[in-house]
Amino acid sequence: MSILKPKTLLSASLQLGLWLGLIIYALFLLGIFEYPELGALDIRYRLKDESVPNKDIVMVVITHRCLTQLGNFPWPRTYHAKLIDYLKSAGARVIAFDIFFSQASLDPKEDIALAQSIKSAGNVILPVFTPYRISKIPREGNFIPVENIIESTQPIAGAAYKQAHINVLSDKDGIYRKIPLTMQYSDTTYNNLGMEAALLFLK
Repeated sequence: MSILKPKTLLSASLQLGLWLGLIIYALFLLGIFEYPELGALDIRYRLKDESVPNKDIVMVVITHRCLTQLGNFPWPRTYHAKLIDYLKSAGARVIAFDIFFSQASLDPKEDIALAQSIKSAGNVILPVFTPYRISKIPREGNFIPVENIIESTQPIAGAAYKQAHINVLSDKDGIYRKIPLTMQYSDTTYNNLGMEAALLFLK
């Protein structure tokens, strides 16, 4: 019976470790571990307690209840103007809209009324988005460049405190887990809506 010498055992262990490392690295490049990693990320988020939203930041969105009570969108712009006036008088420090006003109203007075309420409040953030899918974040640079931006019509957009993007990034399994912090269109940089709201809140 032959007995392996310590140097031989060390050499065999190093070779085995090297081959295992190369195999794992190859599997990593093939994306074998990506789906288990995404699943583990989902589990970690589910195990966390849900944070309680801050009452000083108001996110204005459309829900099924809104559609049931007010009818199909779009609604008269005076509805939104009155809502902004109410929220501002109630002490909301930030009013972030996840609603677009991309087309002018049939009655221009409605757009003017909404723009006046937005301007008067001074803390309204309106959304923009790029209709093209953002597949990945570039390795170089601090901003994601986009070729097109859709924003609210004038004079509504111009009355806002800031405009911020609402685009998200989907992983290979089709689930949205990432939000670009910033996007750049031409010479204009847009922060993410949530980050812009936080910056205004902390101002």
